[in-house]
Amino acid sequence: MQRGAVQTTGASSIKESFPFTCRTAASTTEPLKLLSDQTEMKVDTSSWHGED
Repeated sequence: MQRGAVQTTGASSIKESFPFTCRTAASTTEPLKLLSDQTEMKVDTSSWHGED
């Protein structure tokens, strides 16, 4: 990297936190290859809309 250059990662961060769930499935023969049709991720955003 050149001197004075700025490197960006495309990541962002916020102070708030929200409940997050992730359920995944994979075969025992390929445990790192997740089965996309059986993978589910959810973030509880109800507080964004005042639905606590």
